[in-house]
Amino acid sequence: MNKSIRVLDLKDNPIGDAGNTALAQALAINDTVENLCLRQTKMTWQAGIELGKAMSLNRTLVRLDLRANKIGDTGIGLIATSLAASKALEYLNVADNQVGFGFGFPL
Repeated sequence: MNKSIRVLDLKDNPIGDAGNTALAQALAINDTVENLCLRQTKMTWQAGIELGKAMSLNRTLVRLDLRANKIGDTGIGLIATSLAASKALEYLNVADNQVGFGFGFPL
């Protein structure tokens, strides 16, 4: 596992659910990445669920940018639930993710 990467920016890379799921699995065991940008990577709720699982295990991620994907209520809901276990995360952006009105209040 890489021990030196602290910032990973994949913005505007159409890696889709397969790429985002693989990244989420790596994030679950990673202890160095602090800033992750997955803006406009074509993530849907399926990969959002995997990211939520990873977030409950990760202890180093401070900034997470998920803007302009299609994660929806289901994926964002699991990510929000997993944040209760995260003590490190300080910044989360989920704008433009097809989330229903009022859903962001639990965040």
